[in-house]
Amino acid sequence: MGIVLLLAVGGVLGWVCSIVLTETNQRAILTDIFAGAAGATALGLAMTSGPLLTGLSPTTLFYGIVGALAAVMLANMIRRTSINR
Repeated sequence: MGIVLLLAVGGVLGWVCSIVLTETNQRAILTDIFAGAAGATALGLAMTSGPLLTGLSPTTLFYGIVGALAAVMLANMIRRTSINR
């Protein structure tokens, strides 16, 4: 259940970041959602102290949020540098 929650939180954060950044390109919005979900899951799994199938601790959720925001920021940096070339 915890993995599903991390994926959902990451996807929602990616979507909110695309709204804040006023992305209009559908590909960019989907990239932000996917990057947020992947970042939240990766860092949440790396920083958890117990099994994620039973539940989710507040610390793991915090690291998931940090991972989602970092992944979306990295995806936007990569996208912007590849557009400028």
